[in-house]
Parts: sequence; structure tokens; C-alpha cells
Amino acid sequence: MLGDSLIELNDWSVSSPGSVELQNRGISGDTSDGILFRISEVSESYPRAVFILIGTNDLWTRNSPSKTACNIVAAAKLIRTSSPDTKVFVQTVFPQNWAPASNDRVRSVNALLKESSADSGFVIVDTYAVMVDETGNLNPAFTNDGLHLNEAGYTVWSSMISETMRLHGLIE
Repeated sequence: MLGDSLIELNDWSVSSPGSVELQNRGISGDTSDGILFRISEVSESYPRAVFILIGTNDLWTRNSPSKTACNIVAAAKLIRTSSPDTKVFVQTVFPQNWAPASNDRVRSVNALLKESSADSGFVIVDTYAVMVDETGNLNPAFTNDGLHLNEAGYTVWSSMISETMRLHGLIE
């Protein structure tokens, strides 16, 4: 699990399905630029799979949606190049409630990621779709602060990760 505080704040060892060990490579405040900087530490361990979720903190940087998406795609490609047997999953950026106008940028990043997935060797996991409410913001049932997930949000997300792992033959 590679990303920012949304990854870091969950105990993935507890929410890992069965005997699968999910390593937590989340760093609070990290951006898509930061992921590119540290991608080799992940790929050099030749994991069976990498789940990337990054981009929320990019909303408060100079990175455009295009730059953010390009960084994420580049990270996925670097993993595939240096560890060709690793399955790479890119998760769409969650909506948020801190500055709802930023959700337009979130949707732009996500659209670009979806467009790139077929040609870039990664599987898209549409986490945005399960986290969004009818207003286009992070579902209040899944957050206490409008950005980070609460226990209910992590339960939904962990279930989605488990199901994705089953669908792609990583667990039975």
C-alpha cells in the first residue's frame, strides 16, 4: 500500500485478507512527486502487488491534474519496468470536504488515470466511486474531518482491496 496519510493511518496488517501481508508505505503529506522520488524502495523489494493511492496533497501544490496523473502513471510504469511480475493497481483519488471546489480537480485526475490505465500496464481501482456522496464530496459517514477516513471508511476501503485481490488471483 503506497501513498499518503490515507494509507499511513490504517493498520493494513489488521485489515489484510487471510494470510496476505500488506506493507504500509504511506507517508503523511506525500504527493505524487514524492512517490516518484521513493518508488525504487518499493519496486526493489519485488512485491506481488502494489496498490497506489496518491494525489490528495497535490491539490494544494502547483501540480495540475495533468501533472499529478502523469506522476502517478510514471510511478506505475517504473514499478512495472523494474519489477515486471508485480501487479500494479492505481486507486482513484478520494473526494474530500475541506475545499469542495477541489473535487473538480480530483475528478480530472481520476479521468486522466482511467484513460491511461489500458496503455500503462496498471489496473484502475475506482475508490472514488465508493467514497463519494450524492453531492460529489467525501461521504460524511466515512470521515470525521472531511479528508481522512474513519473506521467505517477504512472498512469499506479494505473490503474493496480484498475483493480486488481476489479478482486478480492474489488471494483465494
